Order: sequence, then C-alpha cells, then structure tokens
Amino acid sequence: MVDDVVQNTFDREARFVIYVSCAQDPLPNMHLAVRTYATHAAIVNAIEAQVQGLDREQPVYQSENAGDG
Repeated sequence: MVDDVVQNTFDREARFVIYVSCAQDPLPNMHLAVRTYATHAAIVNAIEAQVQGLDREQPVYQSENAGDG
C-alpha cells in the first residue's frame, strides 16, 4: 500500500494511482536512480552485475551521474 502519490510535480494534489507488475504491462524502457557516495566508475559495474543477475537479457546503457547533465 502506498499513501499519497505525487509524480513529476509538487504543485498539484496527489492523485489515484494503480501499480501494475511490469510482467503484466511491460514498458519499452525503465530508469534506475541510485544515490551513493561511491564514484560513478566504482558503482556502475556493480549495478550492471546486479541487473544482469536478475535477467541476462536486460541491457544496461546510458549510465551517467547527476552532474553529467
């Protein structure tokens, strides 16, 4: 269960949202945000290994840090 959901903006009221499994309604792409004190170079391989460990067919690309713009 999730309480109020606010997406993309904070100047509107929370709205009703239904969460659906990706297996039921697959998206063409997904994003993963990771907050860490490690450097980008130090953590990107570990994240890719974890994703590949879940599903070898999932590509990992366009890795960048928040400072990359």
